[in-house]
Amino acid sequence: MGNDFVSQVHLCSFSDQQDYKIRADGKEYIFDFSERFGPSVQRRDGRGEIKNQPGPGAEFWLAVTLWRRQGKRIGDDGFCVWDELPKEIAYQIGPRTLVSKSLYDKLRSEGRVPELEPLVLDTRRRRGEPIERK
Repeated sequence: MGNDFVSQVHLCSFSDQQDYKIRADGKEYIFDFSERFGPSVQRRDGRGEIKNQPGPGAEFWLAVTLWRRQGKRIGDDGFCVWDELPKEIAYQIGPRTLVSKSLYDKLRSEGRVPELEPLVLDTRRRRGEPIERK
C-alpha cells in the first residue's frame, strides 16, 4: 500500500476547462478563469501561470471584470468581447462637489446654481489625471 498511495494523483480544478484570450492595455493576455478565484494570467507556452500577475491598476482587471459582468462573450476571433464603460457628464457646483447631469438640471431649473460648463468623467481615470472639459 505504501507506494500505491503516492502513485495515485487526483486533481481538483475550480476553473473553466478552456483558457481565454483578452486584449487590454494594448496587449493580449491568455488567462484561466474561475468563478471562485477569478482570473489567472497564463504563460504563452501553456506551462502554467506567469510569475508576476498584472498590477492592481492594470487595464486587464477592468477588462476581465466587464467581460464577466457582460456575459463572458467570445468573438469570432476567439478573444473575449467586452464593452467599455460609458463616460459620464457631471457639473462642478462647488470646490469639491460634482453632481450628475440630472441633479444639475433640477438645481438649474430651480435657479439654485448658475449655468456651468459640463465635465466629462472617464470612469477609468486614475487618481491625479485631469478631468476633461466638454
